[in-house]
Amino acid sequence: MSDTTTTDTTEATTPVVTATPLPAGVEEYEFQGVMESAYGQKLETPLTYYARAWKFLTPDAVESAGKWPSKADIVDVVNAQEKANARQKGMLQALNLAGIKKPTLETDDQLKLREMTKIFKSAGASETEARAKASAALGIAWAE
Repeated sequence: MSDTTTTDTTEATTPVVTATPLPAGVEEYEFQGVMESAYGQKLETPLTYYARAWKFLTPDAVESAGKWPSKADIVDVVNAQEKANARQKGMLQALNLAGIKKPTLETDDQLKLREMTKIFKSAGASETEARAKASAALGIAWAE
């Protein structure tokens, strides 16, 4: 569903033991994610989903499973990659021409505060506590 917002929460690295024999060069793995919206609507409560997928280990495994893409599919994939690369280059060029630079810890006090807040939160502080501690430690006031 193209209008469903999801977040995968696991990597495709955990092989799963399955009762159905898999083709050579294929592993099955489980993953889960969280849906925060569906059908263009924000869900009241995010839903967790679970799924299984095949991970192909070699081109031969893809071909023997009948999943080898057609030449048209390959062209579509390459064109999508080219467009994505060009989009990123174009956006970076537009930002540079507008004088907008990526914030760094050396150039952006608010970024320093956000990063320091993360450190205090990871040490067990609440959001409010962490923000206050970060501001005090850095001697920087929050802009928002």
